Amino acid sequence: MRIRRIICIKTIAVVLMISIALSIASCSSGNSKKEKVSADSTWYDAEIIDFKLETNPQKRLDFLFHYLAGADDEYLVVLSDGQYQVKAWTDDLEYQDFMIYVVSIIDRTTKQTVKTIDLVNLLGRRTSPEKANYIDGKLLVYADTYYPDTDISMNMEYEIDPITEKILNAREINSSHDSMTNVVNLIHDSYNVGEYRILPEQGFSKNGFEQNLIIIEPDGTSAIVEIKDPDESIYGISTILPLNETTVLILALMAREYGYYVLDLESNTLSKADKKDYSWLDIDTLDNIYSTPNGNVYTKTQDGIVRIDLENKKLEPVLDFDSCAVSRNYTPGLEIVDCSDDKILLCGSYESTNMFKSMFIDDFVIVELTKAAKNPHAGKTILELYVHEGEIDGTIADAIIKFNENNSKYYIQPTNRYNKRDYMSYDNLRSNDDYATADLKASADFSYELASDIANGVGPDIILNASSLGQLNNDNCLLDLSPYIKELDSDKYYENIIDGARIDGKLYQLPVCYTIEGIQTDPALAGKTGIGFTPEEYKTFLDETLNGKDIIEDGQTHYFALLFNNMMDTFIKEGKADLTVPEFTELAGFVKDNVQPNSKMWDYNDDEDVDPAALFDSSLSAKNNKAYYCNCPGISGYLVKRARVKNGTAILGLPSSDGRGPMFGTKLSVAVSATALNKEACVDFVKMMLTDEIQTEFVLSDNFVLNRSALRQGLNEAIKYYNSKDVQEAVFEYSLGTDVSIDIIFTDEDSANLENIILSCSKSDSVDAAINMILIEEMPAYFAGQKKLDQVIPIMQDRIQKVLDERK
Repeated sequence: MRIRRIICIKTIAVVLMISIALSIASCSSGNSKKEKVSADSTWYDAEIIDFKLETNPQKRLDFLFHYLAGADDEYLVVLSDGQYQVKAWTDDLEYQDFMIYVVSIIDRTTKQTVKTIDLVNLLGRRTSPEKANYIDGKLLVYADTYYPDTDISMNMEYEIDPITEKILNAREINSSHDSMTNVVNLIHDSYNVGEYRILPEQGFSKNGFEQNLIIIEPDGTSAIVEIKDPDESIYGISTILPLNETTVLILALMAREYGYYVLDLESNTLSKADKKDYSWLDIDTLDNIYSTPNGNVYTKTQDGIVRIDLENKKLEPVLDFDSCAVSRNYTPGLEIVDCSDDKILLCGSYESTNMFKSMFIDDFVIVELTKAAKNPHAGKTILELYVHEGEIDGTIADAIIKFNENNSKYYIQPTNRYNKRDYMSYDNLRSNDDYATADLKASADFSYELASDIANGVGPDIILNASSLGQLNNDNCLLDLSPYIKELDSDKYYENIIDGARIDGKLYQLPVCYTIEGIQTDPALAGKTGIGFTPEEYKTFLDETLNGKDIIEDGQTHYFALLFNNMMDTFIKEGKADLTVPEFTELAGFVKDNVQPNSKMWDYNDDEDVDPAALFDSSLSAKNNKAYYCNCPGISGYLVKRARVKNGTAILGLPSSDGRGPMFGTKLSVAVSATALNKEACVDFVKMMLTDEIQTEFVLSDNFVLNRSALRQGLNEAIKYYNSKDVQEAVFEYSLGTDVSIDIIFTDEDSANLENIILSCSKSDSVDAAINMILIEEMPAYFAGQKKLDQVIPIMQDRIQKVLDERK
């Protein structure tokens, strides 16, 4: 829910996972039990320096971003681009009056800033810098310069001595602007190949979308090469790889795939390459390209650095980020500055983990990695950590680093050997019900494999985010964590959240961060309990408040499964299923009489599908809405919807026989395998998740947490953030993909309301996919009137009991 700059990121359908066994013995394809960090494994010592640009403390920043302009053996050069906020426009105000465009020269030895250059002052008020590169000891600044005498703007390149700040040369860049009606990106990046420089340019012309390369030749002249294909449309340049000193490979973005083109820089001739020759090269893994003078080409992936061997058509591992103590908060934005066998220099921007901090302001970090003589973790036994459906976020990655630094015997190593997507079929999915069924089946099949590995002693030791795999919640698969956290103070932690995750009194998965699932609305609309609805009360709410239009979109079978999960502790106790209780009959009858048979079919041409909730007049941007079905992910999600829903201070529970409060989903859970190599060491990691430091980091990154004081700190910062004028005017709402405005002032009462909501949460939304599959297979006969409920119940109960018995 944070206002951030919009970054265009390619959607990665399949990510190439490169196994890099540099720091430890590999555990990506088998059992890690008793494997140790090898004595000859590689490790890099890390020196990390935060770069800060001094700005005017009397002015408030509107935005500030930092970029690497270039580096050589002596200096590293950072470009800072930003602006100060303007309270009011006046006729004599010009953009340059509040523009920040500063180059910082950093000594590579001392890591200290030795000089800053204000390019706005240096180049004058009529010039707007657009990009700066540091090449061969000179600053090359690309800027748009306006000449009032002729009323003409020209795209200029200024060559500047960074030490004397003297402008050595100024010349017009040969650009295709005249042919373009709208230049989208003038200088996207600069590629140095031999004695040539290549500047990509893209925009719209009378012929449509146009991609050009400005080629700066060795003699200083420039030429333009249009990147086009008579058979396909090209929408952008992904990257440029040097084949030799005068030839480059261009990787182009197309509608469905990538195009490969070879450009001869001497003749400026473009030819199409055979994509089969580059099938080994997964473009989606290429982050930034760095070429050395000796012809080596490196790129950063999400996992580390590899060398691109174009001649032999292979990727060679250089660095795994697991082989150094560098925070994963930094790694996504890092760029390669220098790379050799013994030293690697990286730098880049990163967003603050505090989601309620000043918006549009990035920090910048310099990371120097030096190969160590010995891996400090050599000899430690590896504990395998598996993250289900997701990546390890920065806070978890930092916790792993801290654990590994402080534990003398064990080393936590993340694994990627499981992937639920391998079990998922996306064929013939035409509705939410279709997708939910396919997802349940994949979860059931996947869980069986994971559970089997754990029971056989070859599974991971620590498991994150597996709360959706309810079939793991038994003594054969997971360790009961209750004895290890029984000393928790109820005044310090939300014990009801921990208790709500228990299965028959046992805590198999600890909910470190959680979501709140229910109906966000006016608390006066609740049933008699004040925190939820009975089925009959929800029917009244549905008819009178929602005008008969339910905000839960599921069809009958998945709707029923949702309510069943909410009350599973009523139907399954101590491994015994009982569906003959009146509560089951009540839920079934409510769903049959009040819920649509199927969810709506997907139709991307149907405007009605733009707003899935359908209750809202148009969307969340409409005011005075009465209710919203949500799985609230954090503080910002609650506050934004609280502002859009009339008196929407409560999140009420789904229909249940006892009118219980909302469920909580698990955004981050941690579990320990029943066959873990060392349970005590794994539990030490679990306890780390409950420390004040980690809980505070989680809440400031917009999560609900167990620690009460940490949550209150996050609430205080969030309320201050959302009450600021610029945030209230436009908050990005992810569920809508657009900005919404906030027209209320949040108070301490909102904090109290949210805490009360958390205290009203009933149980974890832990889905047992195998049981849910039985429900959606057997209940349709009852909903369609083909069988009576007393005919369906024995069949379902027998099938469910067999599943439960198999887990004993």
